[in-house]
Amino acid sequence: MKFKINVIIEREEFSEGRTFRFKTEKSYKRWLAKISSNPTLRIFSHGKVSKKIKLDYSQIENVEVDGIDTRDYPKFCDAFISYADYKGKPMTESQLDTLNDDGSFIHEQVWKRLY
Repeated sequence: MKFKINVIIEREEFSEGRTFRFKTEKSYKRWLAKISSNPTLRIFSHGKVSKKIKLDYSQIENVEVDGIDTRDYPKFCDAFISYADYKGKPMTESQLDTLNDDGSFIHEQVWKRLY
């Protein structure tokens, strides 16, 4: 079983999103405790890595992107989807995880937000 922790690193000049992945529950719990005690880190989500879900991209709306750092232009590799509606309802963590694995979709959403 695999685990992950998504965090937002908040600094004075910018915020960025990061995902930490773990193969064992022991290492996952140790890092979760370590990250939880750090005031510059805000845990966005955490838990077991779920199976991939197929999504109909035409049904996705109200997309919110976080972690955009304009100094990282044009890659925006720290950006991630923090919220979106799917078929009129808020996406689940599993759906957001699947969406965040699609780098081209994230990149497209960053450009839509910026321009």
